[in-house]
Amino acid sequence: MLIGPIVVHDNVVSASGGDVPQEHELNIDQEILKHLEWIESIVALLGNEAVGDDEIEAVSQHDRCELGRWLESDESVRYREHAEFEQLKQSHKTFHAMAGELISALQSGNENEAVASQKMFIAISQEVIAYLSRLRAHADGEGKSESA
Repeated sequence: MLIGPIVVHDNVVSASGGDVPQEHELNIDQEILKHLEWIESIVALLGNEAVGDDEIEAVSQHDRCELGRWLESDESVRYREHAEFEQLKQSHKTFHAMAGELISALQSGNENEAVASQKMFIAISQEVIAYLSRLRAHADGEGKSESA
């Protein structure tokens, strides 16, 4: 049995029983909220009797969400000097892969794999949020030094 539904509360993803960005800058707080909303959409898919291969493929692709497109775009250049940027890219790719694996495991009835995938999905999701938060701290620090 899965360890329970995935719960999102106060930017924390766990398992238990709009500002518009200006000048194509990433609004990190908005991206964290969008990430949490995306998780909720995955949770909704988990309750479906049958999820199509196309949906699983779409969920597994890291570059189909706004954050993934931004990470690969020229608009992310100012963050690339920070180690957290590459860590975020890797965690984001892994997050999408784990989402696809979780749905696939549930669809195939492989309970052990589903439990393992769910645990990893939650852990990687927390990494994505942490790296976004660290990039926000860098951006906030740069903004303070520019205004000084």
